Amino acid sequence: MINDLLSFTLDLNRLDAATKRKTVILLNKMQKELTDNLLTKDLTAFGKARQTKLLKESKDIIEAYYQKAQMNLFDTLESIPEIVAKHTQQALESRLPPSMEAAIPPIESLKVLANDTLVLGVTTSDWWSKQSADVAFRYGQAVKQGLVSGETSQQ
Repeated sequence: MINDLLSFTLDLNRLDAATKRKTVILLNKMQKELTDNLLTKDLTAFGKARQTKLLKESKDIIEAYYQKAQMNLFDTLESIPEIVAKHTQQALESRLPPSMEAAIPPIESLKVLANDTLVLGVTTSDWWSKQSADVAFRYGQAVKQGLVSGETSQQ
């Protein structure tokens, strides 16, 4: 039983690492796309309307990537409860007398719990939305600061 538990815990840790790796790869792609988008524009010649358009495009890019990252996480979170519940049920039934049955909550209830997980006091969907908005805001600030300072797109 201990070996099974350790093996199962290692599998969950591998899943966690793989999910994080997917998210980092996705966010690195977002960073490259934002950089490429910025480098194709001549910010020093930008008027207010063109600057606004660039920042809107950038915000849309950021939101799209963060939504993809959130969906990747939700896909993973949705699969975990059923896997954990079945593993727990099998582990319990292997230790319980034949007359007893290990009862687990319905899978749908477990999935709802997984999707309503709190991160720093807010649901995961709210947390991802906040991250997206924060990144878009900081990116916009950096672009505007560069314009005010007279920096080129490369700078």
